[in-house]
Amino acid sequence: MGNCDFLNELPDFDKDVLKYHYASIAFNVWKEALDREEMDRKSTKRYLYCIRCILAWKSADLGKDSSISIFELMEDSEINDDLKSDINTLIDYYKSLCKNELDEELIDRLSIWIDDTVKNIKDHYPKKEKKDMSLYDDVLFKVLEIE
Repeated sequence: MGNCDFLNELPDFDKDVLKYHYASIAFNVWKEALDREEMDRKSTKRYLYCIRCILAWKSADLGKDSSISIFELMEDSEINDDLKSDINTLIDYYKSLCKNELDEELIDRLSIWIDDTVKNIKDHYPKKEKKDMSLYDDVLFKVLEIE
């Protein structure tokens, strides 16, 4: 990989940046999913992506690895078994190319959980602050000189 000493000049990774990333993705994907009238393959994928971002946010909040699959995130999370079952049903629905039957109550339960969780997560964050990127720029320029 080469000499990576230049990375020592960067500050420690900020977990809040990662959590903000997952929160903003979950919020934006959820806004798009709400615009859908019915559950089709595209909206199902948005639901699952939003759920994955929520679980990753929760995992990062606990200081755990958040880059793992949705199945591992569900196992590590503190969500109840009924919700896990609903998520697995939605995954099966997506895998069946949306040909299986999907219970409206299941969608309602997931929608309420996602909506409440996204709102709760969003309340954790004030408006995004602009960071001083000069340190990162300096390191980038050093890297470009090395190459």
